[in-house]
Amino acid sequence: MGQEKILIVCLHDIAPLHEGAVCEIYRRVYALIGKKIVSAVVPDWHHGFPLVSYPHFVRRIERHSGEIILHGYSHKNQRHQGAVYFLTGGADEMSALDKGQVQERLRDGQKILERCFSRKARGFVPPAWQSGTLTREILARHGFEYKVGYTAVEYVKKGARPLNTWSWECDRFGALGFMGTIVGKVLSQWRPHGIPTIVFHPNDLKRGFVRKGLGMIRNFLKQGYRPVTFEEMASVFAGKVGLCQDKCISTTPDSTAPMPKTDAPGAVPHESCGTETGHTKIPQAATYGLA
Repeated sequence: MGQEKILIVCLHDIAPLHEGAVCEIYRRVYALIGKKIVSAVVPDWHHGFPLVSYPHFVRRIERHSGEIILHGYSHKNQRHQGAVYFLTGGADEMSALDKGQVQERLRDGQKILERCFSRKARGFVPPAWQSGTLTREILARHGFEYKVGYTAVEYVKKGARPLNTWSWECDRFGALGFMGTIVGKVLSQWRPHGIPTIVFHPNDLKRGFVRKGLGMIRNFLKQGYRPVTFEEMASVFAGKVGLCQDKCISTTPDSTAPMPKTDAPGAVPHESCGTETGHTKIPQAATYGLA
């Protein structure tokens, strides 16, 4: 099973503000792999778009997702400092938080996901792939089984699996998105055992990188790769992760230590998914009763 060809396709920054672009990317990717898309959801984008207020968007996420993982809480670094903050336009939310604040974001994020989707997330991907003070102990305390980084998916209890990630999002430096192709290629050549992981962001639609990612998915499918979710991959490797240290990133047994450094620094109107108004401004809808 360890030699099986599997492929991960993930869409980050899923939030009501980006509904038009998210729905269009869903439509294109779904046509290739069906309901095997991993949706990385932001519960309250920049503290201004609470997911619980947009049940119509929640239903669209459910229809297209094979798995829903938590992607921070607001995706916003409010400390306004640091190199990653500058490069990502302040997307590195976890970098600005102490451990207590991290726990509050994970707790509140899981609460919103449970209200919206009737279950908590098993996986967490830090905004801008920056973990900050996050530890395995904190992840486990809030129901997470794995954290998705740029170069590995790290399990709370059983080590990690290497990922070869292609991602084109450079935020304020959109023209540098082509570097994502170079980094992904280098990773795949350096670690041929790594699991190919295609990561889309809403900005990729207007910057032209969605077409690039779709072409890569087609090529992997032609080579016999099977799309899976992180949740399915966790089940596949549940009994093997700790036994393949020659191909896996080792992790420290101290659950209170920071997660290993596998992180990398890092609204388009459309009428898909039943969109009628273009989503530049989204009206508030009935909530799920979250206080």
